[in-house]
Amino acid sequence: MHQTRFERTVPSESVIDHALRGIVQKSFWVEDAPLGHTLLSLTGQISCDLAIVGAGYTGLWTAFLAKARHPEWRVVVLEA
Repeated sequence: MHQTRFERTVPSESVIDHALRGIVQKSFWVEDAPLGHTLLSLTGQISCDLAIVGAGYTGLWTAFLAKARHPEWRVVVLEA
């Protein structure tokens, strides 16, 4: 039986399916990028001081704070 701290009874599959209907799996921050902005694919090798995998809030804040503390670092954020 599946139980979490917040759930005493597991929702039915139909409730879960209804809640997730119509979701989109993508990075929403890309929608706010300036017009004409293109995202580059990594096709070769790069060198950096800090590589962050994942451009969610945690990844982006980590990159932001790393650059604020160490402006000389080469920080790379990798996102699918």
